[in-house]
Amino acid sequence: MKKIFYLILITLHSILCHAQESHEGKGEEKEALSQIEKLKRLNPGYLESTPQAINQYWQSRPINTTNRDGNAWTNISPINMKGIGNDFIASGRVRYIDYVKKGLVRIASASGGLWEVREDNGQYTSTNLTKDGVTSPWAGVVGTSPYNENLILYGTGEPVFNHGSGLWKTINGGQSWVNVTLPGESNNFVDIAFTQKKKKVWLLGESGLYLSTDDGTSWKRKKSGYFSGMAVNTISSDTLLVAEYGVGIFRSYNGGTNWTKLNNGLPNDSDFERIRLSMCKSNPNVVYAMITTRSNVTLGIYKTTDGGDNWVKCRIFDANGKENPEFHWGMAWYCSYISVSPVNPDHVTAGGGWFVTSTNGMDFVGPDVAQHPDFHCGTWSNDGKEFFVGNDGGTYAALFDGKYDWDYNYNRIPITQYISYA
Repeated sequence: MKKIFYLILITLHSILCHAQESHEGKGEEKEALSQIEKLKRLNPGYLESTPQAINQYWQSRPINTTNRDGNAWTNISPINMKGIGNDFIASGRVRYIDYVKKGLVRIASASGGLWEVREDNGQYTSTNLTKDGVTSPWAGVVGTSPYNENLILYGTGEPVFNHGSGLWKTINGGQSWVNVTLPGESNNFVDIAFTQKKKKVWLLGESGLYLSTDDGTSWKRKKSGYFSGMAVNTISSDTLLVAEYGVGIFRSYNGGTNWTKLNNGLPNDSDFERIRLSMCKSNPNVVYAMITTRSNVTLGIYKTTDGGDNWVKCRIFDANGKENPEFHWGMAWYCSYISVSPVNPDHVTAGGGWFVTSTNGMDFVGPDVAQHPDFHCGTWSNDGKEFFVGNDGGTYAALFDGKYDWDYNYNRIPITQYISYA
């Protein structure tokens, strides 16, 4: 009798497991079908774009035997790619934006080299400055001397993703480049700051903080560590703040010889990880710190008005006015920036997965507008009227008037994102 009873139990268990597996299989199949429907709506030609079809297309293309240095090359893509609902134009991921002056912006793309966009009487022209001479397409930072717009420092390598080929310098606007040696290996870069003192430059890389007093020809390492942010005082070029991953914010008044860790008002939770910094040029006592956690979400935006002695936490709201401090979407290791206007210490933009802005220096609001997600950098025009953001969809500019009427003229450079697998 017991054997029959156990046999019945085993049979029932088998039937139930099969039913559950069948239900789960149908659920997975339904989910897969729904994903295919979404893809078909986004791209009607999705199902036809198989690897085999793409390969056959390229195999059928005629071979062009023209010398690659000739004039036969024509750019056909990627450029002017439409965003969702055609509300914006998308290109490729942008890592750093250098606003040089009105009519001249330089853009470090994540994997498309260094570009500049010039505007003259409403006509925009874009030029790849690193197609010759620089041996890495991966971009980290770019900085232009305030005394000579043809003197450019370009740090290759994107933190976390790709090692570059070091630091490069040009004195003729990108016509030729030289590779600059740094003390200690540094294959990707986080931030760069030319100062108001002639020839003095600060550079933040994966292996430390560097200082040059000859426009980037030679360098000294002033602090070792793994850093994520820097803010340099424009009035006193020996005063600066740096943020170290998982450690905190440090300040030096004497050009990096001595450092003090800043604490008052800042979180002391050991969970924080990445910190981004931005200082107001016209009022360098005002500094903002974007702090995220080791779980890659927003911990908070902090502000000091006394150069770092005391800090207060700002408030963050969504587009509906609901307080919602998390906008990195768990990707703080990948995308995070904060940038304060050079002329108004209360005008600030910040970004992670989405972006937020503040008009009073304390309350940040996330706009409800069409835009590409994953924000990596931001900067301002010299008069503070226009702000620029760099994200996974390229470079966008807008007047700081709350309308977010995006200017796409800076986003018409042919870049996209290259991905390599080991």
